[in-house]
Amino acid sequence: MNSIESFLNNFNIKPVSLAVYRQAFTHGSSVANSKGKNYQTLEFLGDAILQFYVSAILFNSFKDKNQGQLTLIRSKLVCTDSLNQIADLLKLKDFLVLSSNVVATEVLSSKKVGADIFESLVAAIFLDQGLPKVKEFLDKTLLPLVKQYKEGKIELKDSKTRLQEYMQSFSKKTVFYQTYQSENNLFKAEAIYEGNVYGSGVGKSKHEAEENAANDALNKLIMSKP
Repeated sequence: MNSIESFLNNFNIKPVSLAVYRQAFTHGSSVANSKGKNYQTLEFLGDAILQFYVSAILFNSFKDKNQGQLTLIRSKLVCTDSLNQIADLLKLKDFLVLSSNVVATEVLSSKKVGADIFESLVAAIFLDQGLPKVKEFLDKTLLPLVKQYKEGKIELKDSKTRLQEYMQSFSKKTVFYQTYQSENNLFKAEAIYEGNVYGSGVGKSKHEAEENAANDALNKLIMSKP
């Protein structure tokens, strides 16, 4: 397993302090008490930095789009699935520190965990190196997704719309979502159609949780096709 320092060196990042990077990869389960440092607060900061970075790129790249269209594109680029995809490509979960009391396979297979540690890493780079180095890192890791969208390789329709269109190819009934707030200020949602739960998801907002539930349902429906 490569060290965090070796990983950072691949992006020409020479850390002033490794402590903030270790925090970025520390799962809440590994901290003995609520005062211990894990990646949750870094995730909060990283999310804001990503929103700013993507907003600036879209503003300069898509002069023909209105506010609603830009918001939709941004939400697709920084959604859980997209960020987890980057985390998997970078093998970020290899650096994750977990408690021995948790089931590692469940945590490591979680798309939300992948997205969270990517956001946390972005925040750690910002705190340790400043915004210019964050931009360099995101230009190498996130910017390719913007290019994929421009080339038509990313589906712009959100998951809820795609799930509704898929279901209405069989029936005109509507998919509805049961959403509630859970621990750690997260939301959980279930995508329900004709009384059956087709997918579930977790998110920082009601919208994100429902999007993830719809995406989960779509993935399961695709996998179940003969």
